[in-house]
Amino acid sequence: MSPTDPEGDFPTDMPEPGHDSEGASGAGKARPLAHSTGSEGMRVRDYMTTAVFYLKADRGLVGAREIMNWAHVRHVPVVDERRCVIGVLSHRDIVRASASPFDAGEGHLQVSQRVWSVPVTEVMSQNVRTIKPDASIREAARTMREGKFGCLPVVDDAGVLVGIITEHDLLWVVEALAPEPEDAD
Repeated sequence: MSPTDPEGDFPTDMPEPGHDSEGASGAGKARPLAHSTGSEGMRVRDYMTTAVFYLKADRGLVGAREIMNWAHVRHVPVVDERRCVIGVLSHRDIVRASASPFDAGEGHLQVSQRVWSVPVTEVMSQNVRTIKPDASIREAARTMREGKFGCLPVVDDAGVLVGIITEHDLLWVVEALAPEPEDAD
């Protein structure tokens, strides 16, 4: 698989993982410093990843696993033909699917082939909460904490995927807002 996948699962401008100082999840975003207006003035658009990997609904789990391993990401939005979010596939979803009970009538190879050919739509989280780029960071953090979500797909007014904000992205906010400890002499 490559970032120019002919099936269109990848944005074509996505750099290879490890080729920027932020790591794969830092691609496609600049990290602003804390705004002088405090956290209420900070917006999702300031911290979200814009060069986001996504999957089409017909993709199998093996392809999803390869994409996630290659890109070093734990969450991948699943989109329809208009690129509207219909679900999110997480690393945890893949682990759960691959840990299916072993069928005594099948060998290990047959079980593996059956599991990895499952479409992502059968394993992904559905009824996914999304957020708009202009939403506050506080709203994103509250939604993620209360819903116990590891990410929120970011969508425009038409529901089209434009980015993703993750727990990792929110750590940038904490770092930007947290005061440096004073030296105790």
